[in-house]
Amino acid sequence: PSTAAQATIQNKVFIKDAWPHFERDADADPCDEVHLLRTIKAELGHTPGVYLPMIEAGGRVCIRASRTDIIEDTTDRLYEGLPANKVKELPFRAHKRIITTPVGRPLHTLKSVYELIVVLYDAMVCHAQVLSRCGILHRDISENNILAFEDEGGDLHGLLIDYDSAVDTAAEHQAQPDCTGTLPFMSINNLEYSSVKRTALDDWESLIYLICWIGTFGIDGRQNQEDENLPIKGWVESDLGKIAYLKRAHLDTSVIFEFQILDNFHPEVDPEYALFGLALDLHKTLFNNEQCEEAARGTVFKRQKQRQPSLLQRAPRTHQIPASVVPTNNQFAVRVPLAGKLSDELLKVLKSYADEARKLLSQQSEPEVPAT
Repeated sequence: PSTAAQATIQNKVFIKDAWPHFERDADADPCDEVHLLRTIKAELGHTPGVYLPMIEAGGRVCIRASRTDIIEDTTDRLYEGLPANKVKELPFRAHKRIITTPVGRPLHTLKSVYELIVVLYDAMVCHAQVLSRCGILHRDISENNILAFEDEGGDLHGLLIDYDSAVDTAAEHQAQPDCTGTLPFMSINNLEYSSVKRTALDDWESLIYLICWIGTFGIDGRQNQEDENLPIKGWVESDLGKIAYLKRAHLDTSVIFEFQILDNFHPEVDPEYALFGLALDLHKTLFNNEQCEEAARGTVFKRQKQRQPSLLQRAPRTHQIPASVVPTNNQFAVRVPLAGKLSDELLKVLKSYADEARKLLSQQSEPEVPAT
């Protein structure tokens, strides 16, 4: 082929075709993925060491309705003939295409847990930068939204994609947060439709679940499938409320977490306990951080102890005494103001494992020196 044709072949792009929920007025939707990706590109497009999905083009799809009319391809075309007030009450979706680079590959193509850890670290560096500099929270950390790719020098990196569920935190409304994410990686707050503000900690919680899922079932998802008694299978085989209940029970302390989840990691997946150690250290940093007060630790609600009433207080009275209320500490709410601090600590933990993983991968790739 010609030089121009070769350049076209080499410059691969990823095309996403979807029908997401939209505001009817495209300019009024601050959480439109196209808008968010353009914000990310403008703010972070030339940041060294941060690997991002770079939007090349994108927007709503238009179709030719006649020789003279071009209309947007939306669900409103299905509602033609209905009264306008009825149409406004119906769900609205718009056909959208987004073109991005670079083109990544799924996690199941990785060859080892060390490659996985490197890819996860890059993805969470992207997550941190997008949140701190663009005010965009991803909200869907999952196995399909983190990809691997090699740069021009052949070095492995990770890419965080798919901002369908992301929000512009500056424009986020004050109503109760919605339930969003991917089973089995949804945070407890998400599963419970909690009114607690969503923060980066929800996404870090999802990352812990992702590591546990891969450690149990393998990078290719083929291990341990025959074992029906694995506690982690309850993260997908129940309703949302039950899954939240199970996760609270499985992650309250490091000892319980290790016994219920980590001890079931498949030995062929994680023979040197790299994922085991990473999951345990991330769990401790997020849920049982020693720098946090007791009220901010764990996942199970802690009820404050009531002082027993004195004999005088127990004596009969002529008027009604209202029943006392036992206050409850919701650790997820207590940790919200600590989200920035804890996220920084979590990223440092992941970096320490990624640095070691890169070192081991480099040693494995070095050619053997023949004996003299």
